[in-house]
Amino acid sequence: MPLKYSNKFKAKAKAFYEKFKKNFFWNGFIRALTIMYIQSCISFCKVIKKSMTEGEEVHIFDSVTSKVAFAALILYPFICWKAIYNNSEKLEEKSVQDRIGNLYSDLITRPDHQNKNWNLSYYPIFLLRRVLFVGIPTFFFAWPWHQIQALIWSTSIYIIFYAGIKPHNSRGRSRIEIFNECMIMIGCYHLICFSEFNLSSLTQYQTGYSYVAVFAIVLLVNLGVMVFKQLSGLSHKKKLKAIRKAKLDVFVAQRKLNFNNYVKQFNIDDVKHFQDESQYVEMMAVVRDQTSFVNNPQRSVNVKEAHGQRDLRIHSSVGMKQKASNMKKLRKRSLGAPSLTPIT
Repeated sequence: MPLKYSNKFKAKAKAFYEKFKKNFFWNGFIRALTIMYIQSCISFCKVIKKSMTEGEEVHIFDSVTSKVAFAALILYPFICWKAIYNNSEKLEEKSVQDRIGNLYSDLITRPDHQNKNWNLSYYPIFLLRRVLFVGIPTFFFAWPWHQIQALIWSTSIYIIFYAGIKPHNSRGRSRIEIFNECMIMIGCYHLICFSEFNLSSLTQYQTGYSYVAVFAIVLLVNLGVMVFKQLSGLSHKKKLKAIRKAKLDVFVAQRKLNFNNYVKQFNIDDVKHFQDESQYVEMMAVVRDQTSFVNNPQRSVNVKEAHGQRDLRIHSSVGMKQKASNMKKLRKRSLGAPSLTPIT
């Protein structure tokens, strides 16, 4: 008994491990790291900045750990780039998609595309830009003018890169990405007005309203796109449901038509030879089963007689001759019976 339960537990543990491995490694890990990438960069860079500032006391363990972790985050985009290009010839295979599909999802990966290599570089470049976005204020904290110039320069290069190749396979995704980058560039221009380049403190204060308005527009547009996509998805599902219902109605109507045509072949409209109503119902049950056999020969049908004495189980393996003989027996039983009013 213990051995039996041990083998069962091992089988369940192995199945759980395979499911966990499939869902988390590596696509799940890639997705999780993508979501928390910039937050991790900000957290580690804060500690690094404190360790570089005079008068700030930081424990040596925290300082070393943050520097090592930040270096690993810088190295991660290059590891992703290497993984993509090592599998560049088999990106459409399911085994590769299950492992690293999130590195190139929604990208144009056709082998004949002129910008395929640049398209596959989108994810690593996207992460490196986030590193720059956090690293520039961290390491240039004493030189504000260098911070602003470096941010404007990196944003300009990224806009040129993205608008030039448009790596995503969706036109709407490309448009929203370019819109967001242009708004970030406008935000970087606002930073110039907040610097010592603008000598008027009142103008600096009033520029803040414009700065807030820019990012409010970004927020509203992105939320609007998300809501529109959700509503479009619901509308699409509703249309699919209506199409399925229409197809089902056509299918049911066709089955009824087949049944009526099959009944006419046996000429059972004249029911005056039946002894009682139960014999008529029995024959109709056999005819219904005949129809189900014609429409779907792979299905086994159970037919119960109306008077409940026995079950007539008819399988698809039974030939049409056997079913015809059943009909003949019912006809013989009904011959000579006193006539009744036809059942309608």
